[in-house]
Amino acid sequence: MKKKPFIIYGLIFSVLFTLSLNLYAGEDDSPDLSEIKMPEGIDINDVVNEEKKDKPAPKGQEKEILSLIQKSFNDGLYDICLGHTRAFFKDYPDSKELAKVHLIAGKSAYYLNKLHQALGDFETILKLWPSAAMTDEVIYWCGQIYFKGEDYKAANKYYRRLIDEFSDSDWVPHAYYALGLSLFKQKDLSKSTEVFKKFLDKFADNPLIPEVLFDLGMVLYQSNEYTESARYIRDYINTKTEPKKTAEAYYWLAKNSYSQEHYKEVLKYYDLCLKPTSEVPWAPNVEYLKGLTLIKMGRAEQGLKIFKSFKKKFGSHGLVPEMLVNMARVLAKTDNFEQSLQVYSELIEQYPEHDLVVSAYYEKAELLYRAAKFDQAVIEYKDFIKKYPLDSKVKNAYFGLAWAYFNSKDFNNARITFEKIVSSGFDQEFRIAALLKLGDIYLAEGKREEAVKYYDIILKEYADKPGADYAQFQSGMVLYSRDEYGPAIEAFQSMLLHFPKSKLKDKTLYQIGWAYFKQGYYDVALKSFQKIIDEYKDSVLIPDALFQSATCYYNLTDYNNAVNLYKQLVKKYADTVYVWKAGYQLGWSYYLQGKEKQALKEFGKFLAQYPDSPLSPHVLFWFGEYYYQKQKFEKARGYFSKT
Repeated sequence: MKKKPFIIYGLIFSVLFTLSLNLYAGEDDSPDLSEIKMPEGIDINDVVNEEKKDKPAPKGQEKEILSLIQKSFNDGLYDICLGHTRAFFKDYPDSKELAKVHLIAGKSAYYLNKLHQALGDFETILKLWPSAAMTDEVIYWCGQIYFKGEDYKAANKYYRRLIDEFSDSDWVPHAYYALGLSLFKQKDLSKSTEVFKKFLDKFADNPLIPEVLFDLGMVLYQSNEYTESARYIRDYINTKTEPKKTAEAYYWLAKNSYSQEHYKEVLKYYDLCLKPTSEVPWAPNVEYLKGLTLIKMGRAEQGLKIFKSFKKKFGSHGLVPEMLVNMARVLAKTDNFEQSLQVYSELIEQYPEHDLVVSAYYEKAELLYRAAKFDQAVIEYKDFIKKYPLDSKVKNAYFGLAWAYFNSKDFNNARITFEKIVSSGFDQEFRIAALLKLGDIYLAEGKREEAVKYYDIILKEYADKPGADYAQFQSGMVLYSRDEYGPAIEAFQSMLLHFPKSKLKDKTLYQIGWAYFKQGYYDVALKSFQKIIDEYKDSVLIPDALFQSATCYYNLTDYNNAVNLYKQLVKKYADTVYVWKAGYQLGWSYYLQGKEKQALKEFGKFLAQYPDSPLSPHVLFWFGEYYYQKQKFEKARGYFSKT
């Protein structure tokens, strides 16, 4: 083989040196090696590759390369910067600047989301140069890597280490701020609040103050500390840091006000949330919040208008399903049942996978029940139970289904469904309610023995639970329906004795009164009716109790007291059915006292005011008989002819 001419090697080394410079400068216009003429049998690429294996980088270029690394990092060219740092580690393994370059490499990798690579660079510094001046900064960045990777516990360890071991470091404020955010992410709201407040105490002039004020406001909002949250958000606004974020701060002020039911304030902040432009990410949230606020203020029509506009403007926004649910609820509350049902159906059809669809199915069934569309409610309840058998509302759905069957007069399916509730291990309150309703169904069907069986289960197994008082009351009603008034009275009195806080006490006294009345014990019955009047001022039974008290006096021939109570009834309860009954009894009370003129007056008034009353024929007949006895036959004939 011929020796390679020396001049050829010189040329090759020149080319390699040029390539090296171009590489570190980040240039792409490297010489084309194919243009270099080589002696026959020699391949320039083979020679260059051989030389690259062992050729060290020129020592004189280290500073220039470091400058290039720093510049590319400062310019945000992290990919290029990272490439330069890797080349530097290879070419300058003994450089005194290795720790600095590892720091830059780690931060570049961090910004490129190459977190494992970044952590490797930072850990290298901590391992090889544990006393380096940059150790505090490296610890901070280790925390940031774990924070970005959502390992907040690991991040916190680094932040706390920096705070504890480098209390005078310029990175300590950053560590406090990052620690507060990390704790917030972990939903440790009290500790996050504590850290942010400590920051404000220790670093009064730090540039991070605005961010801390804003984020502390967010933490306090999540903690339901709305007044304090609003205070810190206002402090942020007063820093006048950034117009766009100031608008977002006003949005959170509006949210705080809404949570505190300060609805006028919400509307005051509405326009401020959208300055300097309405093209902000939270614009849909602001619009939605305004709609909710108007509804809360009782301006449902305006709120619904906002919702309809929202649907047109932000049809694909994530808030649309929630908005549809609230829209359906508002329509239901305002008795717009058909529109509400349409909105529920729209949500179910357009967002079948959304979490709120479960609520939509259930609420649609409930709405149909409220609208007395029991047959349709049955279909919707059954559909909900089939689709969501494990949902927490399925128990309510079974109960609603049973009631829907009951109200549609399908007692057999109602009974089957209530029995399923009893035997399915549902919560105690559902089982008790189902047992009570089964008793009521059998009682309504005249199957008294079956009814008593279910009431007795309640009284034996759940005597101290809500509903036991009703079971005791219904046991009395079963006896009353059999005309067993004595045992019925005992059952009712047992209810009063064992359930002194029951809401059924007025009804129980009423039934006791009737049980005595039916037996002709008017004086004892009077005491029960009078007790309702005296002790249960808000009871719906007051007009009835007043009428029955008057009637007890009437049957005891105490017509004066009867008249007084009938008059009281006519005066106080003119809009009840008892007013015409009282008018009728007034006429008889006067007549039986021998006060014929007053009797004629009351009966005449009765016919004039209540001509279509079922008692009017009786009054006409009385007039006929009265005039017949007075031998005023023409007048008598006139009244008899009208009966």
